[in-house]
Amino acid sequence: KLTIQAGIDALPAAGGAVHVRGTYTVGGSITTNKPTQILGYGARINLSASTNGFSVDTANGDTATPVVIEGFYIDGQDNATTIGFRIFDCDRVTVRDCFIEDCTTGIQFETSAAAAWCEDHLIENVMIRSGTTGINFLKGASGAVSFGEIKLMKVGISECTTGINLGASVVAYR
Repeated sequence: KLTIQAGIDALPAAGGAVHVRGTYTVGGSITTNKPTQILGYGARINLSASTNGFSVDTANGDTATPVVIEGFYIDGQDNATTIGFRIFDCDRVTVRDCFIEDCTTGIQFETSAAAAWCEDHLIENVMIRSGTTGINFLKGASGAVSFGEIKLMKVGISECTTGINLGASVVAYR
């Protein structure tokens, strides 16, 4: 069977949809840097150590908006340093109808520098269970505050050491 990454890579630059079925073991990030819908109702992702399940990353200057990821069960399998969803330097990402279990971090919003914003995201109907941090905000080394509106709707976090980690000084208005 094809990998999820191969399906994403086969999409045109304008983006499109990838429908996923079955169980996948992922040893590296599933990454997109173009407008993409990744629909996996009933699909399971098992992560190996030091892996991001899904990584939406525009650090290379491409636009990755909008990205919608729906219907996945992600199992970090208690491996060290696994992240279910890593949202890096981009806007307008939706994660919906997902269950994230046994990851070090369920969802991580991350910026790399002062000029990068991470905003206009929707996390809806998501359950994060059994990890170190449910949702983590990690800002770039510049020390600048770089997070905008992020909506959490019907999000459950249980059995995590920290539910939501805002880090140092990440709350700001613009």
